[in-house]
Amino acid sequence: MLVQEEEAARRQDELARQQALQEQKRLAQEQEERERKRHENEIQQIKDRHLKEKMQQISQTSRGQKILKKLDEEVCCLATFFVVFCFFCFYERNSIFSTEVSTGRFGLF
Repeated sequence: MLVQEEEAARRQDELARQQALQEQKRLAQEQEERERKRHENEIQQIKDRHLKEKMQQISQTSRGQKILKKLDEEVCCLATFFVVFCFFCFYERNSIFSTEVSTGRFGLF
């Protein structure tokens, strides 16, 4: 009878250890997920800020102002901006963007 009680206690201890390990793994995964989301959020904020800066630079030129007037700001998304930006850079080779275009460094991605 004593052997059975010790065996049952050992099984309980082992079960408790396994549950604790599983809980640690779950908490670690949750922490990694939170960190990944935080990192993605930071990257998105940088992209958004950079997009606003580029739009501001573009809006300071006459050609850029003409292009932006045609776009509705509420529906202008990143893909539309990228197309406009490439179009603008292609026709403004001597502008402040020519170095970025020739080197392939757009800074958006």
